[in-house]
Amino acid sequence: AEWSAGALANITRVGSAPQQAAVDAGACKLLANLLPKASSSGRQLLVLAFISLAEHQSAAVQQALSGGAEKRHLKEYRDSGDEELRRHTNSLVSKLGSLVL
Repeated sequence: AEWSAGALANITRVGSAPQQAAVDAGACKLLANLLPKASSSGRQLLVLAFISLAEHQSAAVQQALSGGAEKRHLKEYRDSGDEELRRHTNSLVSKLGSLVL
């Protein structure tokens, strides 16, 4: 399932219409549900999917990641020692503005 997050990231980068369709289908919450289950290689794909969705749907992404568990998982991602994952996680937090880990 986490590999589908990578595909979603690629699709939603096309523009706002695919992002809106993904949000309408519940993608943000579904992706948030994968945060504790993702393998080390799938974590980056999840974060990239959130970054892509946040281009035009930042409120939906913010809402999906606003819970304590979601923030805790993102903090673990950031602090995991994987430099690329840290950079992507920081980019997501920066893009959302009001998300504090």
